[in-house]
Amino acid sequence: MKEDDDMNAVNKLTNTWPDSWVTCRTIGHSWKPINAERKPSWGTLLVIQCVNCHTKREDTINRFGEVSTRNYIHPDGYLIPGKREDKPNRMQYRRVLISRMNKGK
Repeated sequence: MKEDDDMNAVNKLTNTWPDSWVTCRTIGHSWKPINAERKPSWGTLLVIQCVNCHTKREDTINRFGEVSTRNYIHPDGYLIPGKREDKPNRMQYRRVLISRMNKGK
């Protein structure tokens, strides 16, 4: 019964999400490099963006090629507040994704 309650909560949470968000939370982001929109105060800015959900990741690279800082910019509504253990896991997202795929057939 607990598992059904958990999935009901996950379905309610993801009900308004686009398929791309469910896909990224299930299998991970699909990154591509894009041009930086700003200049860092030091180092080189490497910006990549997910082709599915449009999350951006900004890495500041030092002169040795190491990532010194990392920042994520998510679409509005993408982040889920709360503790990690209270959030859905990939298995639950996978069930939502499969359900959506089956409805499309």
